[in-house]
Amino acid sequence: MKKIFAKRLVIRILSAACVIAAAHCACFAGRPVLSAANICACLLAGFSVLVVSPLSYEGTRFSDASAAVIVAAYSLISALAGTEGLFVRLISAVSSAYVLVNMTARLFEKYSDVAALLHPSIMWHTAEGDVRMLYCLVFLLDSMTLGSIAQGGLHPVAVAVSAGLNLALYLLSYIRVRTGRTLLLGKACEEDIRRNVLRQGELGPDKSTDEYKKMATLLQRIVSVMETQRPFLDQDFDLDALTSLVYDNRSYVSRTINRLAGKHFNKFVNGYRVAEAQRLLDADPDLKLSELLLRVGFRNNVTFNSAFQEETGFTPRDYQLDLKYQRHLSSSQGREP
Repeated sequence: MKKIFAKRLVIRILSAACVIAAAHCACFAGRPVLSAANICACLLAGFSVLVVSPLSYEGTRFSDASAAVIVAAYSLISALAGTEGLFVRLISAVSSAYVLVNMTARLFEKYSDVAALLHPSIMWHTAEGDVRMLYCLVFLLDSMTLGSIAQGGLHPVAVAVSAGLNLALYLLSYIRVRTGRTLLLGKACEEDIRRNVLRQGELGPDKSTDEYKKMATLLQRIVSVMETQRPFLDQDFDLDALTSLVYDNRSYVSRTINRLAGKHFNKFVNGYRVAEAQRLLDADPDLKLSELLLRVGFRNNVTFNSAFQEETGFTPRDYQLDLKYQRHLSSSQGREP
């Protein structure tokens, strides 16, 4: 937790530095610091750093480095831009590019770690990410408005209103980064998400710990074994069998599946069995369900029905009937002249 607030402090300091540097250099260059357009540009510069601040599960090295670079870039732009219009246009363009590059990098970072996507805390991480994306969209719209201001396309009253909105957005983002809240979902909703996450596992695992990295590597081995060797097709497949396949400790394998996949072992295995059953039914909807459940590793119809419905929302029979209906509908349309 201390690390999270420490990295938020760095981002807040760099954000304030953007605003101060842009304003100071504008004064040094002889431009009016307190004009509405200049205020909008300075606040947008600080807003750009806050809006892409790292979430609770993201690393800080890239954010801190890129934020430090953009502070220098804003200072240079402010010092060298000869007119207010040029200054505003450059701040708008550079800040938009900065936000887009950061969000693209974060997207690749998120999907580079498959194990993390299976962790129970993904509920909270998704909420954080969705809200940040919304803030980024607001930022880009704000940047486009700033471009209109630079071209003199807005009434002075509209420019003054825009400056007030920029100040409100900057303060809102500052509070969001400082508190770690979304400020859009509401405190009750955020607490409800966190409670649900805590019921399933530990919120926000620290990816930098050796323990987490070891578990993530083990889960990748487990998934690889399940997909390539498909041991789940054996009705006698159990935790001991999986442990021998991945060459690890029984209790550690179980704990890894519970924490990173968010499921107990039986439910984890049944997920693969249901997926295989779906694949076979998709290929041949006329399969007998009593034979199908044995082929994919289930022992009895009760467990098969329960697991299938939990994974797909349909009973095996309903799923099969729907496939037959879709096939019949397709063949009927194919016979029409």
